Amino acid sequence: MSGAISGSGGLTTGWDDNANVTLSGTQANTYTGLTTISSVSVGTAGVLTLQKSPNVTAIAGDIQIGNPSSGSRGWLQLGAAEQIADTSVVTFRNIAGSYGFFVLEGNNETIAGLNDATGRGIVEASESSDGQNSTLTLAGSGSYSFTGGSGAGIRNSAGHTSILSLVKTGAGTQTLSGTHSYTGATTIQGGVLKVNGSLSGSGTVTASTAGTLAGTGTLSGVVSVGSGCSVSPGDPDSLGGVGTLTVGATTLQSGSTLSVQVTSSTCDKLSSTGTLTVNDGVTLAVTTTGGMTLGATNVIASATAVTAPTTPLTGMGEGTLILSGTATHKIHYTGTEIQLIVVENGIGSVFTIR
Repeated sequence: MSGAISGSGGLTTGWDDNANVTLSGTQANTYTGLTTISSVSVGTAGVLTLQKSPNVTAIAGDIQIGNPSSGSRGWLQLGAAEQIADTSVVTFRNIAGSYGFFVLEGNNETIAGLNDATGRGIVEASESSDGQNSTLTLAGSGSYSFTGGSGAGIRNSAGHTSILSLVKTGAGTQTLSGTHSYTGATTIQGGVLKVNGSLSGSGTVTASTAGTLAGTGTLSGVVSVGSGCSVSPGDPDSLGGVGTLTVGATTLQSGSTLSVQVTSSTCDKLSSTGTLTVNDGVTLAVTTTGGMTLGATNVIASATAVTAPTTPLTGMGEGTLILSGTATHKIHYTGTEIQLIVVENGIGSVFTIR
């Protein structure tokens, strides 16, 4: 189909088993309805290839891959770069034993976000080729949640050398649960990337210009949090949503923020499997949600080795006092931990570290 498709209606590719449709040409499609990629029978897959000229919109609305009613799979693949509107949400709806695919095939693409609650969606750089390195950018302003499952999730390719990278922009929140094995870089430039599952690949994770890395999951790669960015273990959207975020070797750059919640019995924690470096000029933001016990010690970060700021009593330096609610905490470093010690509980009693 090489012409322009317009109107408020949608497009469904599932009129026949294993239907293979290509949207091509030089004119943008402007139809705004849902694009559904599926087939008729259980286990079959409808394929939609987007191959208009680079940066010409083939799909302007939201996309559904798979059809739970028929039990069929959907396969969306790119034949050129930037074929989907930046505001489009890609949602996988597949039943057990049926996987849906979004294959970039060496092209870069920007969408709003990824949704899949079933763990049956696969996002990859290539299914059958080497060297098809691709970058997927998530630029939406809403909340999106994508769950990786056994054999599914965000990955490089199926047994080939193509690599997928991920960029988070926009003001929205993208949650990644389950396991994702891609090894390209993860770059956070806006909004929140909440990792509640596992990024098991070796790629670096960088919060570069804005945005927040959050969650209760595990990241295997090296993490760098830049100026104007933050790292927030647990769930920053839920008061009392305390948890541990496990990361590789991590550096908090000057101008970055570590945000933690502290309750009367527990606290958020950033747990590094390598060295945690805290540079001068890092801010610690503490939210308290319950009564504090005088003298209580809360471990907000741990690592094989912790490198503390060189300047005490400022930023996140040794001995800095942090006021939150009715409690005052003092920052204390050991060789492997960053601790918050309650030195005032709101009643006027002061605990002195000796």
